[in-house]
This record gives sequence, C-alpha cells and structure tokens, in this order.
Amino acid sequence: MKIANLVKYVLLTVLTSAGVLAFANEENSIESRLAPVGNVCIEGIECTTAVAVASPESDDNSPEALFKGKCNSCHGTGAGGAPIVGNTDAWAPRIAKGTESLYASALNGVAGTMMMPKGGFSDLADEDVQAIVDYMVEQSQ
Repeated sequence: MKIANLVKYVLLTVLTSAGVLAFANEENSIESRLAPVGNVCIEGIECTTAVAVASPESDDNSPEALFKGKCNSCHGTGAGGAPIVGNTDAWAPRIAKGTESLYASALNGVAGTMMMPKGGFSDLADEDVQAIVDYMVEQSQ
C-alpha cells in the first residue's frame, strides 16, 4: 500500500507540477491542443487564419460552407500553388477550359500539383465537389 501511495504522490504532485500531467486536468484540453497556432500571411493578400474549419456540429452543407471548411486553406491562401478564389486572372484560363474540365480536376486531382482527388476529402460526394467548384467559379469571374 505504501508503494501505491508513493506512485500516486509522484504522478499527481511531481509530474503535474512539472506540467507533464497538467493537460489532463484542463477542461478544454483537447480543443486547446488542436486550436490553430498561427496565421498564414502572403504578401499582397489579407492575412487569414491558417485553416478555416466548419464546426462539426454545423448542418450547413451549402457550397460556401463546404468551401470554407474544406477548400479555403489552399484556395483562400494560394498554398501549394492553388488558384485563389476571387483572383480572376488565375481562374480565367481554367474557366475557359469549361466546367467539365474543372469538375474532372476537382474530382480526380491534378497530376504534378498539390491538388489531390476531392482536395483530399474523400468523404465528399461528387455532387458536393461539383457544387464547390461552381461556387469558386462564381466568386472568380
């Protein structure tokens, strides 16, 4: 029994005071550890949060909400060379290829670029991906 008390003392007093176990006592420990740590700032573009994520409780499956939750981290900042939504010069040649070409790129990815199939969100339905593409085109004409 004395050994168990010693172990309890070490775990609850020494390690907690050292900060090793302190996270276990924080009410919002998971949220605080998963929160964004900074901003992405690109010269000439307004500084935005690193990743805009739709809240898991959100029932909003509108193209705009899906874009903000899944695509904005690249298409809102230009990360990986992605064309920024609203940049008409970057989108004009893509739009000129036609909607079906844009759908194919979004659904299948683009070889030689960072664009993965469905932007890496394989849980998205094809129809949702196409709606997001339509939203991005509308914002970029």
